[in-house]
Amino acid sequence: MNMQRTWWWAALMVGCVGGQSGNEGALTDRGCHITSTTAVGWDEQSTLDVSPAEALASVAGSCQATLTWDASGFNTNRVTPVTGATQLSVDVKLDENSARVAESQSEGLTRLYCPTTLEIDAHVRIVSDDGAFDEEGITVVTYTMESGVDRITLEIDANALGGDFSIEAASGETATVIFELAADIEMCAGGLDVMTEQPMGNGAIGLMGGHLGGWSLP
Repeated sequence: MNMQRTWWWAALMVGCVGGQSGNEGALTDRGCHITSTTAVGWDEQSTLDVSPAEALASVAGSCQATLTWDASGFNTNRVTPVTGATQLSVDVKLDENSARVAESQSEGLTRLYCPTTLEIDAHVRIVSDDGAFDEEGITVVTYTMESGVDRITLEIDANALGGDFSIEAASGETATVIFELAADIEMCAGGLDVMTEQPMGNGAIGLMGGHLGGWSLP
């Protein structure tokens, strides 16, 4: 896992910001909006010529790896501890009854290609053996014919973190911790990121993102 710290910043109008909520996370990131969904059985062949079981089964399971992080270059938030390493356990369970095919269309003035996706709800739990991390939540896993399984992310408000690891945003800002998981649980790889939002005035917000660390098998 490449541990080099990277940071990005952007200023956006509030009305243009797309967040990950419900079942539109990955599509919203692309500038697409879901217009309809159709339920599909776990072993049923979908309109994408693949069943949820065939496309998504590799996501589910458990694994353990060492997570290391370094926030020494991140000045706008107080990260505690600044650096560290811990043994991480990752568990992903799929709700097979939630599988569905989603159709979407482009949002805004720019016309984008919005692929048909196969989606499923997943419960993700991330726990470290030393108590630094104790997080869980529901996210959406998506599959497209063009790209396979999309990135899997679990987003946690920094104020709702369950372990000893903490991020204190600067006054007037909000911080979100993002765990990004590999599409194949057997790879046992992922990243630890943070995104900060700051009001900029005139209806705009500033977004700053940073990569803190990650985990992978030796």
